[in-house]
Amino acid sequence: MINSITIIFIALTSPVDVDLQKATNRYASAPGIQWEITSIIHSDIFEESDTSKINLIYNPADSFYMKSDSETLIGLGDTLWIISDKHKQVQKRILTDYARPIDFIMNWNSNYDIDSAIVRGDNRQFYLTGRPGATPSNVVLFTNKNGKLRRITYKDSAGSLINLIIEKEKLRNYSKTNIFELKSPPGYKQIDLTE
Repeated sequence: MINSITIIFIALTSPVDVDLQKATNRYASAPGIQWEITSIIHSDIFEESDTSKINLIYNPADSFYMKSDSETLIGLGDTLWIISDKHKQVQKRILTDYARPIDFIMNWNSNYDIDSAIVRGDNRQFYLTGRPGATPSNVVLFTNKNGKLRRITYKDSAGSLINLIIEKEKLRNYSKTNIFELKSPPGYKQIDLTE
């Protein structure tokens, strides 16, 4: 049996635009987003891959919590704290676009255009090209026909291929607000990059 693949090149408005907008609306209208993500980072320089688990909690409109094996990110408003266990430090910085995986699906149309898409049965792949200044410059979003995000793929500034695979998802507000209280671990260096 031959699998049929449809490649769609985008005009001004197409069914693909509608499909990606459906995905955007799904997450933008959610009371909150909780994802369990498998992150696979492949470095061509070192010819190796690193796999880790990430837990993400996002409560609209301005707070999120991400935890991996090596660091914790806490975002409140336009401020981001990065707690690095490896470097024993807490960095405070201004939040930039696409620091959170949810930005790729919820805010893609601010900095990206749909270059092309592949529709294969119930699955969709959206190839996004960044407008001038967008980082990363190219992103691929994988969704199902109902707009549920499955994977985000892009290359980081070092040229490593990043695959973020959404393993589990709950669309609800995380009611334990104390998760967003910042408590610096004892002995960690404080670095303020907002000044």
